[in-house]
Amino acid sequence: MFFVIVLGLTLLPSTFSLLIPPAAANCTTSKCTSKCGDIPFNPAWYSCYTTNNGSALCPIVANIPLDLCNHDCYTPLQYSCNNLTLNPLPRYTGPVSLTALNPAQPFHNQPVQAAGQRFVIGGTAATYCPSSLPEGVCPNLTTTVLYGSGTGLATLVPGGQSLYIRPDGSIGFSQAHSIFVPAGSYQGAIGTAYSNAGFWGVNGSSWYACEADGKGEGWYIYSGLFTKSWEGTQCQEVMLKVENLPMGTLGAWQYI
Repeated sequence: MFFVIVLGLTLLPSTFSLLIPPAAANCTTSKCTSKCGDIPFNPAWYSCYTTNNGSALCPIVANIPLDLCNHDCYTPLQYSCNNLTLNPLPRYTGPVSLTALNPAQPFHNQPVQAAGQRFVIGGTAATYCPSSLPEGVCPNLTTTVLYGSGTGLATLVPGGQSLYIRPDGSIGFSQAHSIFVPAGSYQGAIGTAYSNAGFWGVNGSSWYACEADGKGEGWYIYSGLFTKSWEGTQCQEVMLKVENLPMGTLGAWQYI
């Protein structure tokens, strides 16, 4: 939980849980090139809002500035602001597809796909349809479909395919007809979908996109739930945007 830096206003904790860059507390002259009221700040990390009661700094997350609602910073991917009051958006547990957001990165606005038992950004989903099935039985969508409850992929295969978070933070999904999950993995809902808004991790944890090959030609989705031993220059914060799909939508017979 962070505190909004508000000049001339009461400091209030935000209801939105975020990670603030550690260096934010060590503002140097070379980085803090702007002022919000009398407070110097780094415009790469914060946006300054001017209100009738003073000035306020809100963090920039995944290169997307948070909005200000009265005393609180928020994202419209999780909340609405009505009459200066924050209200959580409705949740959606039905089938959804996800899009990665980070305007400063090459993967911005690309779909999140299931492939190689991971969540990757861009490309196409890796699917399988048994040749023994009649033509037309297997769904033929180009996007990956999961349930907004964050529990599994929306597939036709008996037993379904569950989602989990590996100990290294990467998102995984079970093989069809298998209950195997790597030791130490987080099992259960990996996140929560807000209706046509955002998909947020366990306990509001953030998402990260990490280069799969070190060359910026492929990106895996990681959760910030665990200790981020993978965090570095090859990982970027990312927000995941939700598109509601009609109830009953299935993405594939199975993802592989």
